Amino acid sequence: MSLAAEQQALTQLRHLIAGEYWEPALKAAGVMARRISSQERARELWNLFRQIPPQVRDGPAGRLAAAWVAFRAGEEAELQRVLSQTPDAPELRGFRVALVVRQGRYAEAEQLLAQPTVPDQQAIAARYRAQMLAAQGGLAGAYAEAMRGLSGRDLGVLHTEVAYYCAGYNLTEQARDHLAQAVQALRSAPQEQTLALANLGMACLSAGDFRGRIRRCKRPAP
Repeated sequence: MSLAAEQQALTQLRHLIAGEYWEPALKAAGVMARRISSQERARELWNLFRQIPPQVRDGPAGRLAAAWVAFRAGEEAELQRVLSQTPDAPELRGFRVALVVRQGRYAEAEQLLAQPTVPDQQAIAARYRAQMLAAQGGLAGAYAEAMRGLSGRDLGVLHTEVAYYCAGYNLTEQARDHLAQAVQALRSAPQEQTLALANLGMACLSAGDFRGRIRRCKRPAP
């Protein structure tokens, strides 16, 4: 979703909330959360979503949208609260994988990953499975499966994560490669792209690759 399209979607959501059209607002928020391009936009969406009455957000029609918005905005406590309302809901399994991996509960994550995940959360489950494998020392190839089918911000964030793991293992060239790919993938997320560019520049400088810093750290055209 382009920045202009996101701004338009946020404006439409404001109108729906102002008019108290709760069901369309829930649906619109859930759709936007799936397509959001940056953390900044995710925070804007979260602040709007909180204006929907709690009894509406917590209803059966609101839980999936609430999970998506909380996940994208990085609101772990809210995601935990939503998931606790329906502990065994299969339509929220991808988010549960993300939460338990973040909390280091790997045995529980393995059990969840052995069960089917709904299609629109498979990338989330794969990403956190890879994160779990990397944390357990299985860095080589851990992210290959997770990267299949990803694009845009999701792919850029994943490349950034891999770069951090590579840097932790002193795999400097691999870290630079992943940061360069992150910069390309994050074209629609300016803040994340700037951070990836800065890290790429520092990685090149720390390796004494001054020409590479100039060559690889040019911001790509949107």
